Amino acid sequence: MLLRVKTIFIKCLFIFVMAVVAVVGLSACALFPQKSEALVPPLTKPKGEQYQTVEVKRGTIINDIKGQGIIVSAKNYSLYFKMDGRLESINVNMGGQIKKGQILARLDADNIDEQIKLARLDLDKAELNVERAKEALINAKETGDSAAIKSAEYSLEQAQLNLDSVEINVDRLEEQRRQAEIISPINGIITFKETVKKGDSIPAYKVIIQIADPNDLQISFDPANLADPMIIKPGMKVNITLDSKAIAGEVISCPYSAPSSGENAAAIAPVIIKAPEMPKEAIVGDNVTINIILAQKEGALIVPKEAVRTYMDRNYVEILDGNIKREVDVETGIVTSTEIEILSGLEEGQQVIVK
Repeated sequence: MLLRVKTIFIKCLFIFVMAVVAVVGLSACALFPQKSEALVPPLTKPKGEQYQTVEVKRGTIINDIKGQGIIVSAKNYSLYFKMDGRLESINVNMGGQIKKGQILARLDADNIDEQIKLARLDLDKAELNVERAKEALINAKETGDSAAIKSAEYSLEQAQLNLDSVEINVDRLEEQRRQAEIISPINGIITFKETVKKGDSIPAYKVIIQIADPNDLQISFDPANLADPMIIKPGMKVNITLDSKAIAGEVISCPYSAPSSGENAAAIAPVIIKAPEMPKEAIVGDNVTINIILAQKEGALIVPKEAVRTYMDRNYVEILDGNIKREVDVETGIVTSTEIEILSGLEEGQQVIVK
């Protein structure tokens, strides 16, 4: 009997333990996240291709060249001695103003001034001798003595020959002095002075001084940095700015019109611009801003430069016709750094694709 009771007790204990294990297992499962169902993304309607467009408009298109010019004189004089010698003096400075007839430099000409003074005294004497000979001839003619007349005529002839000889000597000496001097031919400005000093040996015809006429000004522009200097032509209009003052000018000389004296000679010739109404305050050496008008047109059909595409010899644009993109062949005119003129193929108001 006791054994039976013990067996029943063991079975009940086993059932209790199993029940506890089951309860604990269910509680543990509740701590883990439950697996969720996969989400399905919502369906969206794809957008159409996006383009950046610009409207074809009418306006003024200008193709120009901008740069810096310098005011120069249209009349420049290169001055030199006409004989060899040693420098006695040079009396000018760069940028200095000089007067017409002013002696700018002089050579040591072996006391030429003293020689001229003596020669002029001889000239005065010779002129007096001629006057005396003329009076003597008049007196001889009054006497009627043919021998006296003949002698007086001979004396007058001799006096006149002596006068001619002295005049030639004076002219020779004065010419020698002129060759030993540099004299300004105009009222002007010194634009060049050779570095020389007293006593230096100076060869004949070596340019020592250059002067410019300040009353006849023009503008010089160096086109050496342009890709093609030949695009500038005589007669092209130029907008000039000097100290915020606008001036109208015109190209009068350029590489295109310059005579070629050798390989690439024309390509380095300066562009010369003339302004009919140069301001009074303008002086040689002033810098100015220039704007050379290569081409200009009013009321032109204009599109951005990036809108025009090129394939071989074909120029075309892409336009939007409703929602449809299509290519249109175009004929172009003036081209600037940012815009292109359309001569045919487009109409005002159309939308051209730029991106």
